[in-house]
Amino acid sequence: MMRPTFTSHNVRLDNGSYTMPEKDHTLEHYSSFRAAKRTLALVFPQDRRDVRIADLGCLEGGYTTLFARMGFQTVGIEVRQRNYEACLFIKENVDLPTLSFEMDDVWNTHKYGAFDAIFCSGLLYHLDRPKRFLEHISSLTRKLLLLQTHFAPDREEDEAVETYRLSSLQENEGVRGRWQIEFPDESLMLRIRDEEDQRHASYGNTKSFWLQKCHLLDILKKAGFDIVYEQYDSLGDDIAGAMLDEKGYYKKHRRCLFVGIKTDS
Repeated sequence: MMRPTFTSHNVRLDNGSYTMPEKDHTLEHYSSFRAAKRTLALVFPQDRRDVRIADLGCLEGGYTTLFARMGFQTVGIEVRQRNYEACLFIKENVDLPTLSFEMDDVWNTHKYGAFDAIFCSGLLYHLDRPKRFLEHISSLTRKLLLLQTHFAPDREEDEAVETYRLSSLQENEGVRGRWQIEFPDESLMLRIRDEEDQRHASYGNTKSFWLQKCHLLDILKKAGFDIVYEQYDSLGDDIAGAMLDEKGYYKKHRRCLFVGIKTDS
């Protein structure tokens, strides 16, 4: 298989090479992955060979691969052809029998059965029906949901409103949040959605809806996760700086890792 272009996931292959050798760090050094890894280890401390994890909108398959290296049965679902080719390239160059990929829309996740855990990073804020999507994947999740996403700022003067050109607070699906335009019209979306510079954009909708954090957490609770929280260690070692500094990741981007756990209580 010819080597595809990677835009985000720098992963070590079995021969010692990397998918993005120009980068000085790999995906496993990301604070968001380390946080997810801690929670997975906490929830699934024993034998993981029969624990199934779905990585929704897996992009180039980096996180899916790292979860397989942790011993989980992993399925990465990715809709874009170019991203999927990157996933297959990784699979061909690592010896991980528990690693698999499917080229499909995440709205079809039910086709692949139920999962003990679902990891969803960088996807929710590209959807126009985020509440329905969270309810859908909750029905497929036996134990744990790891959701790394932007959320809508509460205040109009918040920097993220301008940075991401978000709308005023509005209602969608009965909850409040902000719209973001992904494509100016559907014809343009269909024409360029597989172009190299659109590999991180929405796929089947021209605009997306960012949920307010309070509604995001409430939806998770009502969807069946009796433990819900925001995992702040995903911001790295300087949590205060990330949340307070003008250039801090959290303050500037309004993005964090959210967790839902079903305790069967």
